Amino acid sequence: MPNIASSPYSSIVANIPVLGHTIKVKCDIWKGLIPLTGLRHPILSGQTSYEISRKKLLNHSYSTKEEKCLEILMWGYSSGGRGTNISAALSNLRAIAVAASACCGTWSQFYAGFPRGSRIGISTATKIAYFFHCSFSGSRALILDEQIAKVINSGRWGSQLSQVGGSRSQWATNYPAYLNEMNVLAASISAKPDQVELFLYLMGPHFR
Repeated sequence: MPNIASSPYSSIVANIPVLGHTIKVKCDIWKGLIPLTGLRHPILSGQTSYEISRKKLLNHSYSTKEEKCLEILMWGYSSGGRGTNISAALSNLRAIAVAASACCGTWSQFYAGFPRGSRIGISTATKIAYFFHCSFSGSRALILDEQIAKVINSGRWGSQLSQVGGSRSQWATNYPAYLNEMNVLAASISAKPDQVELFLYLMGPHFR
């Protein structure tokens, strides 16, 4: 069984260029979704190729928080997502931007701040928390989505990370513990927490 805290995986994790993690957006799909927000965007001007990196979402000075939230959704759901969830989120983008800015409380308060009609679930909420540089109980926010949860729950990467549970409600409950354990694990191998997160997402499912 591989162990993320042991060689060669620990050195791989510590050298993952997180900021370069870039997603190519499907412009033909998002061209039909962006008008729900009332915002202007290069895709609406006929741009046929559009990429968004973690570096941009973490460091770029957006004109408004709504614009940043829009691009977080585009990065996270480059093909438009499932069903009507993204349409619902885009229709409530202003309220989502307000909730995204409320990083001073607990994780539970932050998660509960998204309007119910926006259909913001744990995966999207953690993406927003991460890109808005939120911290909860002293631990920097990280993304927790279905793929990462499955990898952690498999136990194949050692005992440093506890199972987050089989349902999204359990992921939400266990999210603070996930953050703490990811931060501790990252520190033990001289890596950053989001390097561990990206390793689990990109490579976690493919090693035994």
